[in-house]
Amino acid sequence: MRIIPFKKADLARTHLVDGGRWLLASAFGIVMVYDLDDPRDEGKVLIPRYADAHENLRTTALIVDILTTAPTLTFNLAISQDLLGYGYFPEEPPLWTHIWRVTLNGHGADAHLQPVHLTSFTPPGILTSYSSASLCGGRYARGLIYAEVGTCVEIYDWTASNLQEHRKAVINERCNRLQLLSHDRILLLDENDILLYDIPALETCLPSSRHPGSIIIPCRLISLPGTKFIRGGPFQLRSIPPMCYEFVSCTDAGIFAVKLSGPASSAHMLHAIGDKERVTDVLVGARRVYIRSHRFAEAFSYRTERIGGSDLEYRTTRPQARFITKECISRVEPQMDEASGRIVMAASSNAIGVFYYSQFDKCRLFMS
Repeated sequence: MRIIPFKKADLARTHLVDGGRWLLASAFGIVMVYDLDDPRDEGKVLIPRYADAHENLRTTALIVDILTTAPTLTFNLAISQDLLGYGYFPEEPPLWTHIWRVTLNGHGADAHLQPVHLTSFTPPGILTSYSSASLCGGRYARGLIYAEVGTCVEIYDWTASNLQEHRKAVINERCNRLQLLSHDRILLLDENDILLYDIPALETCLPSSRHPGSIIIPCRLISLPGTKFIRGGPFQLRSIPPMCYEFVSCTDAGIFAVKLSGPASSAHMLHAIGDKERVTDVLVGARRVYIRSHRFAEAFSYRTERIGGSDLEYRTTRPQARFITKECISRVEPQMDEASGRIVMAASSNAIGVFYYSQFDKCRLFMS
């Protein structure tokens, strides 16, 4: 275990960049980066607080979108500051969304991340609640509740949104979790329902405009066993054009491999959830799951075998128990990286903990 001092860690948003070497953390607009491969690294400021953002405006989302076609590690980073923190605020301070592009420069011990600012814009109104956000290509989406408008999902074309105008669509739906998908679609998770939507046409408007929103019918819908989704998913495994998506998600009943398709959507249980009242997080990946509760933590792998035609048989390995210090703050969402075996979470109000689970199983979920 490694402990990283971090002021207000209980309010921080963290992200483990794919590969597990780079940890990003932000609580009030400033983004720190930590090289976890260097035990002596004490962290550096990757992105300073935006000059016009109030110092007590909280970071509510830290979302990474890896650019897979780039010759070196490159990703877009969305930073949302949507909720007020503590202390004095001017009347109705502006909220902020910032988009940066970050590139890996150098090699080995000399490697470092280099950020470039792409755009910043101010969403309208004051929020009463924030649920989830997603970044994919030129789209940025977030689920929230406005004080005067109510529940909605906002989808921005961030490449055409700035301080002068926004280009966006609004869906009048609530969600616990959301994820942007390829082919201009979005996945919403609410209670135990998974809904797939085509993103409606985006419109250009002033930053202060309150878009009335659209009520649209989902193009795919499936309800999983259980009553609610547990924090930590979904993880998209693969998409098969034009309208088939396979991914893993989790409710309080269990962990499911889900297939959304035109002919027939389906869900197969990978692992039942025990002691569901105490489980706080289930981090699902392409081949591993990490379960965190108030009293225990465990990690296990899962795989699938294709039997005959297109049917899939799911098999899990034996769960491996792992001790987690009781000081870890369960209300703060942890992060997992499968390649490195690292898990990051708030270890106290002023420290981030980095834990490791055993890489005992190299199987992939989908096997040809």
